Amino acid sequence: MTKPIQVDLTGRRALVTGGAKGIGEAISLALARCGPYRGALSR
Repeated sequence: MTKPIQVDLTGRRALVTGGAKGIGEAISLALARCGPYRGALSR
């Protein structure tokens, strides 16, 4: 079971490379729940 991230990133930006699958996708989804503007890059 995964533990949710308890960080307020409102007003921050995040860029995740390899965000289409695997750990990059998991990080993208976790950041989406924390509130920053995000961009995900993949091939």
